[in-house]
Parts: sequence; structure tokens; C-alpha cells
Amino acid sequence: GVVLGTPEPMSFIIESSGPDTSLSVDVVGIGDDDTGSFEITSTTPAVPANLPVGATMEVVVTFTPVSEGMASASLIIVSNAHNDPLLYVPLQGEGVTAEPTPGEMMGIIMTSFDEGVADGSIVGLSRGGSNSVAAHLRVFGGMLDSADDLIAAGDDEAACEQLNATVRKSDGMDRPPDFVTGTGVPPIHDMILAVMVVLGC
Repeated sequence: GVVLGTPEPMSFIIESSGPDTSLSVDVVGIGDDDTGSFEITSTTPAVPANLPVGATMEVVVTFTPVSEGMASASLIIVSNAHNDPLLYVPLQGEGVTAEPTPGEMMGIIMTSFDEGVADGSIVGLSRGGSNSVAAHLRVFGGMLDSADDLIAAGDDEAACEQLNATVRKSDGMDRPPDFVTGTGVPPIHDMILAVMVVLGC
């Protein structure tokens, strides 16, 4: 299957096989495409084209799925071929939804964290003074950055340890005390757990 919204090119070759007359390709188009997922992105040479015996034309059709499941259409070729002047070539593709990678998931987590800090739905938590509140917020953000760096480096074991530490600092439990609190924390906590599942922590 092809991930939704991702273009996948398919190449078709039309050959003028003779035996002694050139092939005139008048029209190349897409038909029976209910989803609008198929598009002719190039024809070389351009249509209409006159192909001498032995010459070829390349037609590139791009499949860009817009929904999950199978999609079908026809590549229509109109020419002066005596055996098939109107040729229908069946096209088929499958659209699938891709699961985000751990790195992509971490990007979402860190963006959500930054937005939560900015809008006040995530705040630092400390039993000390205001300086330690701000410090805990910074440290928690740094823990997320560190986990992201470890994932990018392919060190899943160390990333799991770092993510586990962030979970323990955002789980709402008294021991060990959390670094962050607020309505924006539980969704981030859940996303961190989801990354850990994907990593096999």
C-alpha cells in the first residue's frame, strides 16, 4: 500500500512494433477514477506523437491515495493501432495510513509541551521557590529533548530510560515528585507512553 497523500509513480512503455507503419498516439488519459487518485504526470514524447517502428513512448502515472483502501482507474490510450485503437490499461493502488515513527511522535510531544508552556496549561512544579519551579520546567523540556536525540541516534535502550524518567516526573504521583503539572500534562504523559510502546521499552 501507499501512504495517504504520498505520490507513487508508475511507468508504462508504449512501443511502435510495426511491422512497417508508424504508431500515431493521439490521446493518453485517465478514466474510471472515482477517487481522483491517479494522474498522468508525464508523456515522453508529448502527445500527440508519431512513433516510428521500434520507437517507444513513456507514460508516467502517479498514484496519490486520498483515502484508505483500494482505488482503481484506467489508463486510456487512443492510437491508430489496427488491433487496439482504444486501449484500456487497468490501474490499481491501495491507500494506507502510516503509523508515525518514534521520532515523529517525539516532535509532536515537544511541540505540545512548548505550546502548553506558552498557554499556561503546563507549569513547573516544585516544593521550593519560584526559581525551582522554572528550573523543573526547563529540566523536563531538556529530558524530552534528550530522549528525542537518543531516538535519532538509534539508541533505543537509553531513550527508553530517559522516557521512563519523564513518565515518572509527569504521572501525578507523589513519589518521586513531578516536575510539571497542569491540564496539558496528561496528554503528553500518554504520548510518551505511546512512544515507549513503539520502541518496545
